[in-house]
Amino acid sequence: MDEKYILHKVNTVDEKYIIHTVKNAMQLLQLFTDSSPEWSLTELAKKKSLNISNTKRLIKTLTEYGYLEKDPVSKKYRLGLAIFRLSGVLTTTMEIYKEARPILSKLAEKYDENVHIGILEETNVLYLDKFKSTYSSRLATHAGKRNPAYCTGCGKVLLAFKPEPIQQELLKRINDQGFEQFATKTVKTIEELKSDLDMIVKKGYAVSTDELSDGFTSIAVPILDFTEEVISAISITGRSDKLNLSIHLNDLIKCSERISEKLGYLKRVER
Repeated sequence: MDEKYILHKVNTVDEKYIIHTVKNAMQLLQLFTDSSPEWSLTELAKKKSLNISNTKRLIKTLTEYGYLEKDPVSKKYRLGLAIFRLSGVLTTTMEIYKEARPILSKLAEKYDENVHIGILEETNVLYLDKFKSTYSSRLATHAGKRNPAYCTGCGKVLLAFKPEPIQQELLKRINDQGFEQFATKTVKTIEELKSDLDMIVKKGYAVSTDELSDGFTSIAVPILDFTEEVISAISITGRSDKLNLSIHLNDLIKCSERISEKLGYLKRVER
């Protein structure tokens, strides 16, 4: 029998098995509700018509990753801290989206330029929302799109304001992954990127030109929450010959301040 056929069959079986296993794990998690917060191994297996050995393996994995935890007294399982952490991330993300949308919509309408809001997801910027300009832009961005943080305005802002230990770890991972050259001025080395990030911290904003797409510039500023932590970034992006740094930056900062205030950030008054 053809070796390629055998490998294809094995990979297909493995993929189907993995998907089925993930499906079973998700169905187990869905059993945990306000009215039924704790379940025993036997109860879980019986409820989902799974055999005990398979259920035990699933629960062991979910427990190791923090999605379930075992009560030492009742010996039953309940949702773990990993679920609550994910819930917190979702809540924060939705809050950012809700508060920022009407403000950024007006900014995009005023200048007819592309406006983004993004968060950092590992070493990428994830766009929560995008307001498109009416002219053709050829930008590789849209809501839900991920781009490397090192070559975007929002991404660089988010990297720049990370605490030093976290930033160092992120820069190490970016360096290990390598720098893909998207445009003529995409950064090529970790030293170049670190220099850019230091300058962003000093200025309080980022300007990215010909880094993700040739002929386009992105101006980005941070969004802060009540803990004074930078949790997202907003940017206005358009053709380099259309953007005016002083004009667009001024309005972008005003939008940033309004969104940050809605998220609980209190601007300190200098004495």
